[in-house]
Amino acid sequence: MRLRKITALLLALLALYLLILPTPIDAASDSITISRQPAAQTSVFAGNIAQFSVTANGSGTLTYQWESSPGGEVWASITRATSAKTSNLRLTASESMNGMKFRCRISDSKGNTMTSSASTLTVLSDTTGTGPSITVHPKTHSGYESCQTSFTVSATGSNLRYQWQVSSNGESWSNLTNASSAATSHLVIKARDTMNDYQFRCIVTSQNGSSISNPATLTVLPNITRQPDSINTFFPGGGTLEFRVKASGTGLTYQWIFSKDGGSTWYKLSGPTSATMSQLIIHATADMNHWMLRCLITNAYGKKLASQTATITFFSAILVQPESVAVAEGENAVFNITARGADTIQWQYRSPGTSDWSNIPDTILVTSGSNWTKCTILAESRLNGYEFRCVIMGLDGKELISDTAMLTVQ
Repeated sequence: MRLRKITALLLALLALYLLILPTPIDAASDSITISRQPAAQTSVFAGNIAQFSVTANGSGTLTYQWESSPGGEVWASITRATSAKTSNLRLTASESMNGMKFRCRISDSKGNTMTSSASTLTVLSDTTGTGPSITVHPKTHSGYESCQTSFTVSATGSNLRYQWQVSSNGESWSNLTNASSAATSHLVIKARDTMNDYQFRCIVTSQNGSSISNPATLTVLPNITRQPDSINTFFPGGGTLEFRVKASGTGLTYQWIFSKDGGSTWYKLSGPTSATMSQLIIHATADMNHWMLRCLITNAYGKKLASQTATITFFSAILVQPESVAVAEGENAVFNITARGADTIQWQYRSPGTSDWSNIPDTILVTSGSNWTKCTILAESRLNGYEFRCVIMGLDGKELISDTAMLTVQ
């Protein structure tokens, strides 16, 4: 009886425990996942930088510890490389490291750990066999911000392997791993101005050995996405002219320059405040006709690029021609024209039956505005049948002659 009571009590306690027991959490939801394993590093020459990278996700802040092993059985934490506790291991390769394996142990804030797959480092000596003969070395050139640029190497031999390397100082070299073409003879990368003066070279390997190409330097210039447009218009007479340029790059500065002699000599534009902006606004003057302008754009690394040239052209035209008039003797006869882009204006006359034109004397009243001119003549009977016209020399250097208008004195 007593045993039965004890058993019942134990069963009741067990049921109570099961009721309050928390639901287990799926351990997989808190586990670490590695989306990119470290890749094997081949064709790294002694004294150059070898690089291994891993990408992982997990709970909280992840910590990293890279390990190395001569044969893949006994592993030891790397302590002498400052990057050994980051996701990107960088270390100087030595010939003693040839064949060494590397992996990364990753931990999250909940105590979960995961170890990446192991990758092998192959270290080459500068005297490793007889390498392929490089016939075409990569060439130094300029690229544009955010645009693709390329380097090419050519070599003789069969079953050739390629590994492009990059250096920011010409001394320490690292294998390129983030470009799909880094293992081909033709390297294609996107230029960034942070890569200014970087050097690139290629290690070409055959079954007999390896050869290193000459280094080539990359200069990254601003990328001009909008060029200034030329202006071809009537002289605005005190109005403004506007030019725009647009470019991409880091820390860009602008300086507009101009030429008055067809591009032989260039001067810095310093008058308007917009001369150092991407949008230039200047007040038009007649002497600006045939000016050439362009913008010098400089990035934060001192690399400079000039925009295309824009030209200012003021042209002239007679918009309203003079008309014949008939007035009574002693009244004023008025001839009008409307013109744009005029530099000089000269009214002329000729008498009936003659072909030669003469300039109107200074005693005749001629008034002019920015876009018009008017000739006022006192009608006399002797002027009956006289013809009048206006000769305009435009700002573009072209001579314009108006229609002929006749004076009839009644």
